[in-house]
Amino acid sequence: MHVEEQGPRRVASVQSAPVPSDLEPQQAGASRGWLRAAMQGAALGLAVLVAGLGLTAGWIVGPPLIDDARMDWIVLAVVLDWRDFGDAAARQRLQYELDHQRINLSVSEEHCAFQLEPDGGREVRCDWEAHLELPLAGAVSLPFSSHARLDHDGRF
Repeated sequence: MHVEEQGPRRVASVQSAPVPSDLEPQQAGASRGWLRAAMQGAALGLAVLVAGLGLTAGWIVGPPLIDDARMDWIVLAVVLDWRDFGDAAARQRLQYELDHQRINLSVSEEHCAFQLEPDGGREVRCDWEAHLELPLAGAVSLPFSSHARLDHDGRF
């Protein structure tokens, strides 16, 4: 301690060494870097989890959706064959397409109906359900329907 006399009063001044803080600037930056790395790791883990769930859902639900898209084309081909070659050829085409397009075995010609309308229009409709086993939801049935219709002039 240093004491100076300035007239009738004495003034004491204390010169002290700098007081170290708990976190020096370098240490504070290091702790923020650790926090940033932990948050990035958590975000990456969450992204991987969401991607995994999405791939799993696509793996389970994808095949019935692909079958549905294929069935839309199949009924279109069948109704055209019905118009051009008759009922027997159309039913034969339906069986052929179901076999060769690798449609799920749960879809068969029994799920399809041929309807000749009074005005001469023709419609082929196939209705079926896909039974799925989901990891968290259990058994689920998804209904599907594909149909194609030609009017009496043979137009869609």
